[in-house]
Amino acid sequence: MLRANHSVASDSPAAHETAPEISFIIPTLNEERHIASTVSQFSQLENLLHHEVIVADGGSSDKTVEIATKLGARTCINTAETRTIASNRNLGASIARGNILVFCDADTRIDNVQTFITSVLDAFRDEHLVGAVPRLGVFPEERIWKDNAFSALLNGCVRISFLTPVPFASGQCQIVRRRGFESVQGYNEHQVHGEDSGLFQKLAKVGRIRLLNDIQIFESPRRYRKLGYIRLIATGLYSTVGQLILRRNVLRTWERID
Repeated sequence: MLRANHSVASDSPAAHETAPEISFIIPTLNEERHIASTVSQFSQLENLLHHEVIVADGGSSDKTVEIATKLGARTCINTAETRTIASNRNLGASIARGNILVFCDADTRIDNVQTFITSVLDAFRDEHLVGAVPRLGVFPEERIWKDNAFSALLNGCVRISFLTPVPFASGQCQIVRRRGFESVQGYNEHQVHGEDSGLFQKLAKVGRIRLLNDIQIFESPRRYRKLGYIRLIATGLYSTVGQLILRRNVLRTWERID
């Protein structure tokens, strides 16, 4: 796994401290509007599960890191010359201590954190399971009918693709067993798009992958609102097909949405 140059901004845990069961890893870049609610949701697990929250930042110019640190997250800064969300995720994984890694985007919210954890721990009792994703939806308070239709389509495509040699898995929330993650060398840091599905395509070769239908994670609809579903789907398909056929990036960048 490639590890980006980094510095750890928050205090490192004591060497003798018991390793957590789960590490939540949140890649960020100028996410001060969302990071507080994303990090804070895990406080519900304070007395229920030994866990850690890691914010892997790509060089934010706002208060993302400051907010995350104040809320108790471990933070690390990606100082590599070329940075991608994949390199941020790999960076977070490189300092994580949990046996299960949960990668969550900075603008996501778990429907019920305690139910989520119960389902994840139960699923990963299967030693052959190396990767899983929950169902995806849009924040209920911002949801419109188009969001419901797209979420149903997306979840259905994920379910079907997991039965094929080329699984598709969106990166809003991905749950990975550490040893599986390390065995496939993590995310491909050179992919500007599709690194999330790329990881699961590699994982499927070393173990089992699953859609956990009983848990759900919500995301901000900001990308859908700005780009629209037609443009977003067309761009995603163009990039995915291009990578499968040409084995290289056909997009120069994946547009960041504030």
